[in-house]
Amino acid sequence: MANTAQSIILTTTAVRAFESHEGTICAVALFRDRQRMVTGSKDMTLRLWNLKSGTVSKIMKGHRSWVQCVVVSRDGQWQVVI
Repeated sequence: MANTAQSIILTTTAVRAFESHEGTICAVALFRDRQRMVTGSKDMTLRLWNLKSGTVSKIMKGHRSWVQCVVVSRDGQWQVVI
């Protein structure tokens, strides 16, 4: 049997840091257009990011607890599961 093991990259270098939340980021979802992502945090907010500029496009407040999961549907609408 031939050895089919592949190398594993143990460390990576961040291309860009996204810092805006006041708490730990617990959920991340990427939109299909790869131009936007949404993050959820222990600060009980969601943030919609423009990946090209690295800026926050929208902050959504009002959650009663920290955001544990974010899902982006194929049509670009997204749901939050707390």
